[in-house]
Amino acid sequence: MVCQAEETNNEPYEIKVWMFPLGGDERAAEERAMYDRMIEEFEAENEGLTVDLQLLP
Repeated sequence: MVCQAEETNNEPYEIKVWMFPLGGDERAAEERAMYDRMIEEFEAENEGLTVDLQLLP
């Protein structure tokens, strides 16, 4: 997934993502690892953009 804009100013951006874990406590680490991989790929494809994932209790 690549975000494109007609005009960029090369400033870094951070987006916050709030997620509610669906697998409960027993799967929380597994879900976090999955999201971390997705975020890593997304950030690599979108230079200057960082994702702040916050898992809600």
